[in-house]
Amino acid sequence: MNYAKGLTFARTKAGVSKRQLAKMVGVDASYITHIEAGRKKPSLDIMEKVAEVLKLPMPLLVLLSADSNDLLGASPEQAAILGVRLMDLLKV
Repeated sequence: MNYAKGLTFARTKAGVSKRQLAKMVGVDASYITHIEAGRKKPSLDIMEKVAEVLKLPMPLLVLLSADSNDLLGASPEQAAILGVRLMDLLKV
């Protein structure tokens, strides 16, 4: 799983800064920076809080974080398109 990719995409699509997201989730802004840089992996609790504050279903946030080897049979491009289309359907 590439939580850096998923978190960055979801946060950016929602129009929320790292600092704003950190405040909404209840963590230090540097923690969000570390996750998005790939230096730290978030806990399930943090990912659930992120999904909640960004008003995303948790499975969608997981899908956005998936790498090609996480989605058997799907190319990275197909997975990215699927994530974007799901977000558009949900009006996120």
